[in-house]
Amino acid sequence: MLSTFVFFVVVPGVSTALFFLLWRAGRERQRIDEQRRSALDDVVVQLSGGSTRGGDRDGGFILRTPRGVSLVAQRRAESDGPDWLQLTAEASIPTDLLIGAEGIGSRLGKLFVGPDVETGEPEFDRAVLLRGSEARLLAIFDRRTRDLVAGAVARGCTVAGGRAQGAAKGDLTAAAALLLPSLEVAEIAQTISERSQQPVTALLRENAMGDPAPGVRRRCLQTLLEHFPGHAETRVAVEAASVDTDPDVRLFASARLEGGP
Repeated sequence: MLSTFVFFVVVPGVSTALFFLLWRAGRERQRIDEQRRSALDDVVVQLSGGSTRGGDRDGGFILRTPRGVSLVAQRRAESDGPDWLQLTAEASIPTDLLIGAEGIGSRLGKLFVGPDVETGEPEFDRAVLLRGSEARLLAIFDRRTRDLVAGAVARGCTVAGGRAQGAAKGDLTAAAALLLPSLEVAEIAQTISERSQQPVTALLRENAMGDPAPGVRRRCLQTLLEHFPGHAETRVAVEAASVDTDPDVRLFASARLEGGP
């Protein structure tokens, strides 16, 4: 009798309850996904006032800005934590550039691949790893770019293989949790892409003459003299540096004007 009761009453009841729980969990997941999509729509509107969202990719989303940046948000699941979104911005970034945070691993790496590029601003150089074409990197990294990258790198952003990457964590159903990381990664990709397509000599001359950090001005001037010794931009930069406000920059330029090494 008891077995009959269990078979005809308890088992169907448990099955129904289990089915209901699974159905409710699925509905909740669908609701959260819809909220994420809505939040990402808000991000699209605020990224550049006209971006469009493409199709889904690996449980994420694809955003495209009017200025040529494609931002892919891919959901990543942690076994012991909440889901998060990996943000990857693709633009015309030179593939040889590597940008990330300085750390023990990067310092050990210098033993095998050589030193990274230093801009001449000590605080930035201690925090940010730069590898790639020295002339190109020094041309790209004016004051605004250094400030942008230093803050982003401190939050885990990297640039490698022609892409900028970051992460969105926290409450992914809220637009604010997606907006700032998305804007940051897209802006890094856009800035580096746009500056990398400008003439290196012109950017080096601008930095040598106008960067607020004396060390950066000197590094850019030195790079012009080493890589573009006979270029018109180099001559302009050396003449301007001969009356620089910093005595070290003035001395360096004056020695070159007098035919020094």
